[in-house]
Amino acid sequence: MTSVLRHRIFGKACPLIAACIALLLSGCATIPREAMMTEPSGLLEMAPQLYVRLSGAALRDMRSHIDDRSIATIMTSYRDESAASGSGSQDLAFLETVLSRTRTLGFGLSGLGPAHSGVGATSEMVLIGDFKPLSLRIALAVDGKWRKTGDGGFVSTQYPLYIREPAPGIVHISTIEKGKKRSIGEANIYPSRYIALAKSDIFISTTALNEIFSIPMPMEAASIPVIAMVAAGYAMDEGSRYTLEFRILMRDEASARLYRPVVRFLWVGAATRLLGEGSPAAMLSPVLEGDEYIVRGIEVTGRDLKDLLLTNLSALN
Repeated sequence: MTSVLRHRIFGKACPLIAACIALLLSGCATIPREAMMTEPSGLLEMAPQLYVRLSGAALRDMRSHIDDRSIATIMTSYRDESAASGSGSQDLAFLETVLSRTRTLGFGLSGLGPAHSGVGATSEMVLIGDFKPLSLRIALAVDGKWRKTGDGGFVSTQYPLYIREPAPGIVHISTIEKGKKRSIGEANIYPSRYIALAKSDIFISTTALNEIFSIPMPMEAASIPVIAMVAAGYAMDEGSRYTLEFRILMRDEASARLYRPVVRFLWVGAATRLLGEGSPAAMLSPVLEGDEYIVRGIEVTGRDLKDLLLTNLSALN
């Protein structure tokens, strides 16, 4: 067969291959009940310092603003600078297609702070949606940019991305090979009191405020006993708008009262970092309720939500 003929055949085959991938991923599928009842946090392999969960309208808004570069920022900029160069776009196009079929997304990030300097952050996503394992395996094989691994999963040939063995309704993607991080077992990713909040349209939880916010703290705040900070939000009736509340959980009620001025300082810095300079949220006063401070009534748009997540994740590199 001549090279010209091979080129012609290959040129005609490429659109066919792309169509096959689209057909495999867009075919009729239902979410198994077991997957629908599963929380992404329970499937994470690492104990993340930052956990983000999106579902419903919030996830749809994020998808409407996301592109290949945004996906690269989320999943690969922590480990491989070449991921932002534009090579490997087929890998990211595949991930974008997978995201379009996702109903609930859980994202974990770890490896932040001086203790992990030189190692870099690692991240993983658990996607719950209209996924059939056989269709995914065929689509990945046809795509040609993924190589099958011995444990039934796949690895990208151009990005530090690993897809665990597909399960009905579930796709698990990580930037590390399986087995390099310890299993979290029964460890809590967020305080147990927030189990109900964790099913909000938007849920963000962190136990690493110093590493994430990098806020210059007054001397008396060096040992502030903050257990966690969480944010939860729901879609408003008018669409593409959300109301958020933030909670700062202290060690106990006594320390919560003692550190009242410091918590106010912490909130101003956190609101500025998360929501941008000049955000009206920074002027809101955290209200003490037992052992936690709560800030309610923060309104954001879908685009604000996208900036809140992607901009701050990029800054954590």
